[in-house]
Amino acid sequence: MMKVATPQIVIDVLLPELESRNPRMREDVVNFVIFALLTFPSQEFNLSEICACVTPCLLDTKRRVRQAGLECMATIHQVRPTIIFYE
Repeated sequence: MMKVATPQIVIDVLLPELESRNPRMREDVVNFVIFALLTFPSQEFNLSEICACVTPCLLDTKRRVRQAGLECMATIHQVRPTIIFYE
């Protein structure tokens, strides 16, 4: 799907699922974002929006979701180290 549409469009559809009650769904969405960040150029993403949506995962009650959120933030920093996480 990301090759046909832009990766940001696909991620925009998935990010609202981070509010799902199912922790497996939240973890999978974050892992999918990580996959997209590692596969496509960083210019194709709105990294500030992704950071704002993934940040609450760092305080999730489930360890696996917190770990995925931390890995996603590390990936964002690796992709573009100059991004500002706060505004």
